[in-house]
This record gives sequence, C-alpha cells and structure tokens, in this order.
Amino acid sequence: MLCKYALTVAGVSYDIPISCLRNWDEIKYSLKRSDLGGVVRTFTSKFEFIDFAFYLLLEEYFKNEFNSNATITVLCIDNNHTYSNQLFTCQLDFSTFSHDGYVVSVNSIDDSIDSLLKARKSTQYEIPVSEVKSDKVLNYDRISVFNSVKYYPYDKDFGSKEPVAPKNDEVVINYNGQNTGNTIVFPLLDGDKSEMYNSSVITLLDNFDPSNYGGLIKFNATTEVEVKMNFHVVRSSNSAFSIRMVIIEGHANTTVGSFYSGNGNEFDVNCTVKVSSRYARAGNLLKIDFTADPYTSSYLKISKFKEFSIKYSSIDKPVSVDVIPPINLLKGLIKSINTEKKEIFCEINSGVDERLDMALILAAESVRGILEAKIYTSYKKFMDWMESEFGFVQKIDGNTIRFVHRDSLFTKDIVKEIGVNHSNFSYSVDESRIYSTVSVGYEKQEYDNINGRDEFRFTTEYTSGINVTTNKLELISPYRADVYGIEFLVQERGKDTTDNKSDNDVFFVGAKYDSSTDKYVLVRNGYTVTGVLNSTMMFNSMYWQRAMLEANKKFLGVFAGKLKFASSDGNSDVAVNDIALKDDFTINERLATCGIVSVETSECDIPKNSDSIITVEEGGYLYAGYYENVDVCIGRADGSKYKLIVQSVSKCE
Repeated sequence: MLCKYALTVAGVSYDIPISCLRNWDEIKYSLKRSDLGGVVRTFTSKFEFIDFAFYLLLEEYFKNEFNSNATITVLCIDNNHTYSNQLFTCQLDFSTFSHDGYVVSVNSIDDSIDSLLKARKSTQYEIPVSEVKSDKVLNYDRISVFNSVKYYPYDKDFGSKEPVAPKNDEVVINYNGQNTGNTIVFPLLDGDKSEMYNSSVITLLDNFDPSNYGGLIKFNATTEVEVKMNFHVVRSSNSAFSIRMVIIEGHANTTVGSFYSGNGNEFDVNCTVKVSSRYARAGNLLKIDFTADPYTSSYLKISKFKEFSIKYSSIDKPVSVDVIPPINLLKGLIKSINTEKKEIFCEINSGVDERLDMALILAAESVRGILEAKIYTSYKKFMDWMESEFGFVQKIDGNTIRFVHRDSLFTKDIVKEIGVNHSNFSYSVDESRIYSTVSVGYEKQEYDNINGRDEFRFTTEYTSGINVTTNKLELISPYRADVYGIEFLVQERGKDTTDNKSDNDVFFVGAKYDSSTDKYVLVRNGYTVTGVLNSTMMFNSMYWQRAMLEANKKFLGVFAGKLKFASSDGNSDVAVNDIALKDDFTINERLATCGIVSVETSECDIPKNSDSIITVEEGGYLYAGYYENVDVCIGRADGSKYKLIVQSVSKCE
C-alpha cells in the first residue's frame, strides 16, 4: 500500500519519509466487529522514529516533557494518485517516551471515539434530569392496585347475665339477647394496614362509634369490595343464625351478602362475599353484624382464626412525571464522557421499531417527585438497553455515534468477490455464538406488595434445544419496564427524606404526545393483555419479553430455529394479543451462521462498505460472509488477512 506519513510536532506538520520509521514494516490497521455489532478501526500502538523524526521528537520532549504535543498521520494514495485518503491520525503518548540515542520509541494514543467509549462505558454518571428532560411531562394516570386490610375480632360483653371467659385462642362475644335487639355489630379491630395503598377510596371506621351506625368502612368513591372470613364458631344455642354484610345508605340498611346462614351451635365460617359497585358507592357504609339469640346469657366463641379481611381495587389520582427521550439521554451521557470536548454527534435511527419511537425514560427520583432529580446510568447500560430491548447496536461513522438496528449492518449486497485468488483458507465453527439457553427480560424485583405477583416483566428463560454447549445468552435490560415498580415509587411521593432501594433505578414507558393536554400519555391501545388482574389499565405491554425476542430474531437465528419456554421469574400466565409467554418462539431467518472463514489475499485494498458480503471460493463451494476482522499491513505490500462471519455456503455454479 502506497502511503505517506506526516508528523506534527508543536503544531507544525512535517512530511517524513518511510526511512524515519524503523518499524515501518509493522505498521498496520485493522477492521474489527465484535458481538455481531458495528465495525470499528484499530491501528498500530507503537512507533519507532529515527533520523530526522528522532531529533524533532527529542527536542520537543526536552522542551515540554509530558506536555509535549505530537501526532502521526498516515495517508494512502487514491485513484487520482494523490495522498488524500487519511487512514488514521493519532496522538503520541509522551508518558511512554524512551530513546537510546538513535531510536525514539513512543506509544500512540487511540483517541478515536470508539476508544473513548470503551474506556468510560462502564462509568456510572449522575446527570441532572433538568439537563436532559423533555419540555413535556408524562401524565401518569396510574394503574389499578389491589388493597387489603386485615381485621381481628376481640372479646366484648354486651350485658350478658353470665358471661363466659375465653380459653386458649378463643375470642368470646357475650351478650344479652333481650337487650341487644335482633342483630349485633361484629366487634372488629383493623390490625394490618400495610397493604392498604390507596386510602382515598375508603375510610376505616370505629364500628362502635355511635356516629358510624355500626359501619366498618365508608366508601369515598365507587369501587368493588371483597370481604373474606375464615374461622371456627361455637354458639350458645342452635337456633337460626347468620353473619351478614349490610350496606347503610342514608337511613336504609340493605343486606347484600351472608357469610353463614343456618342452624347449629358449632361450625366453620369460610366464605368470601363481594360487594358490587351498585352498593359500594361514595357516602355508603359497610357493616358486619350477626343475628342474636333471645337469651340473657348468650355467647359467640371464635377460634382457629385464619382471616377476616376487606380487599378492594383502586386507582389513585394522576401525577405528572418528567421524562427523557432516549436521544437526550444519549447526548447527556456522551457529554459526561467527552471531557476532552471532541466534536461528537449522536443519532438514533427512527421509523424502524415503533416501540423505540414511543419510548420515554424515567429517572426513579422523578417518579418519586423529588426536586432536582438525577438519573444514574452508564453508557454500557444504555447500550445494553438498546440492544436487549430493540436489537439496536452502536455504529461509529467518523465523529457520529449512531444507534441502528443490528439487521441493517448485514446487507445482502456483495461488495467483493475474492474468488479463488487466496491462500491459507480455513473454515471453523465459532462455539461462542452457540447458546443452549436464552434469558430475556428484566432483573427480578422483590416487591413488599401483593400486587407484585401480577407483574410479568421480569426474566424469562427459553431453551434452544442445543446440547453441545452450556453457553447462556442474556438479553437483560438494565432499565426497568415493570409497571408496578413505577406505581409503588409514585406512592412514595412526599417521602423524599427517606431513601428507597429503587432510587437509582431507571424506568421507561411507551407513550405518545397528546396535543389536547400538552402532555405525554401512556400507550395502551393495540395491546390486549390476559392473565393479569386488571388488563384495562395495564401499560408497557409492548416491552414484554416476547417483543424483545422479536427485536433480536435474526440474531437469535444464528444458532437457533426455535426457543421453548423453560421458566419465568414473574407471572408466566400472561398473554399479549393472543400470544402466550409460554408459547414456542419460532425463528425462520438469521443474520449469519456460526461458521468462520479465514483467508489471505495479495490485495491491500479492502472494501470500505463493512456491512456488505464478501465471497470466497474453495473446493467447489462459495462462502459468503461479513467482516469479523481484517488486517492490512500499511508499510509492506503483504496483502490482507480476512476473517469472515459466514452468512451462507453454497455449491459453485
């Protein structure tokens, strides 16, 4: 390859002959693709300068030592016989400077964008949400939450002539039936309210406060309620008896259900009664009572107590949440990484996956409503999210970082036909691309909440049917899509002095702009969800595990034709648009195979289009593949060494 070298020292550029580079025959550059992503360029890391270049660098070093400034540029000749094609430019690292009186040895600094990102991709940055947020907020209109209040009966005497004392685990209600009337309010205390998440729908009452008329709860909004009892009863008689649920509406008492009705002095009560929204309306009261025996010394003994609970579903008031478009977060991360103030542009291809086009990122602190919220993330987490969720990978074009769908990096165009003019051919299988198991989804979250049992956006495992390896492919998003996680954080609003274990987490939702409210609204239309408690208010269904598999389908096709469900960390009974999480995932197309072809050619010119096919003929077969690695020696015309990811193998015509 005909090349020219330019050495720039202290801002002055010098064209230096090849004789000024002692290791000229070792200088090379490579094109490399990792993890079936974009192709990047690397080059020689060490240079040895002699003659004229030796003295230029020696003088610069003695004058400025570690602050010395020098770069090496390599240009190759074009079709017009001018040196206009710049292969690379790199800074020289004077902290590695050494000389023996004849040769200056100094390493280069790979200051490419790719090198910068590799060095800092795992650093977690703290970015103020105010710097990256959209000027529109999300109207988070909540999700239906299941609430539960547990009650406990207690000993009480309503004027019995001969009260009975409780034994062991008994609770005894003594009464004088001639004074109490036909019914007696069940003495109950609310004990465990830890799973009561929305107190605006109902108000808990003291049912022995005369102003409450025996009411146990008051409805503040229309809802549906489920009351469950489970215990053993021993009575003082075997006359007709019932435990009733009564709705008080104004002066009217309406019996809407019975937990027990019959004769007998000993029996089990194990019953659930539901109150429909017809009765559970704002202003009404709910009362639990039982029929009284007409005797002066009567009792009701309760033992083997298991449950007395009131459960209801509720939707709390909407709140506004700051949101971050993915491109804004990408730019914010690159700004944090790019302390050298390089000119770097960022792009994310749109119109490829509508799930990405509608995605908005939420910082946990924003969800909690904390003032001056921050988002905590790294470039690697952003990359992992883009890849696992949408099948998008990084591609660097000059000074532009572009996220594109992986499929676009593997076109059907043939850019070079090597034919039979090659040497050192070899074909092998890349075992690292073969997986027996695929884990897809999100990290399992431990909720201190009964509603978490309904969440399905956790990790799901599928098997590929391959037994020759134990490799596991993980398509796990570091950003969360679990709707209950968002809901539980919103419930923490107003508690900003208390740390939450999710405060550093990053969430995302599918939303679209609504011009009528000038806010983003959650997208629910187009996704029919079954297998969950409340499907009508469910959101983020487009980000379930099957959609993640679909986004990476051709990538998965490299090693598998079908994935079979194995297990799930969450609700595995869910289905979206009639497709069940447990269904087989069939793959009928692929980016490439697990084969690798290595060849050497005498040509130094390699195709610039790194996304197209290169073909090689060997032994009557045509091998078509994509760049995995190409090495080109700049100083010597030693040709090129190709390592290709095999896309297909066919017989030569």
